[in-house]
Amino acid sequence: ILSAAGTAWACSATDLPRQFVDAEIKVGVWTDADAIPACLGGLAETPSLVAVLDAHLPAAALTAEDVAERIARVSRYPDIQYWSTTRQRWRQLIPTAHPRAAADGPDLSGDLSADDLVPGRTLYIHQQENTPVGDTVYALDTERRDAAHLALRAVNAAPATRLGITFLAAGDYRLHHRFQRRDDGWRYRGELRMAAVGLPFLGERAESFMTRMVAAYRYMAGRPMTAPPPAALP
Repeated sequence: ILSAAGTAWACSATDLPRQFVDAEIKVGVWTDADAIPACLGGLAETPSLVAVLDAHLPAAALTAEDVAERIARVSRYPDIQYWSTTRQRWRQLIPTAHPRAAADGPDLSGDLSADDLVPGRTLYIHQQENTPVGDTVYALDTERRDAAHLALRAVNAAPATRLGITFLAAGDYRLHHRFQRRDDGWRYRGELRMAAVGLPFLGERAESFMTRMVAAYRYMAGRPMTAPPPAALP
């Protein structure tokens, strides 16, 4: 299965029933009300959401070092644009982002370095984002990095609350990114797993999760931010 560390590739394009697509991207989203494909495994949390993005790039389109530099450059995160399906316009995905030395430490100025993205080192990034998480701190771990691979895991390091109600415990919002060089170019597989309490609209907002994942991928891969919005397949 596509493991928690994002290290397997069992899901194929036919396993993504709700698809958004452009020339290189396919996305699928499942909630606890859906039939989760066997390649993803089951969902232990209820209600839950899983989103997977699969993309292919020409070999000349990027390097693992390119991706690492973009992820480290947190001051540029406000440049990331996603297509809002509710407002029908482009919006900032992450209006503000700052590195931290620790999850509960103060915000720091400047950027991280690509050299900081190494296995065994946890980095912390404080983000105010236009997602259900809102204001949160991510713990970012590099699982593998070499000329042909870059695999990262990010989890919310603190609970997320709204109107005094905690709807995400620490670790309940998990993102995995994996770039792998192959003979036919680069392949990217991204996964979001979310266990939320008190957010019954998750299934209805599947398209919103899709477009946000597309935006994050386009930034990391150096693709045009405001390319035509992803279009739902019939």
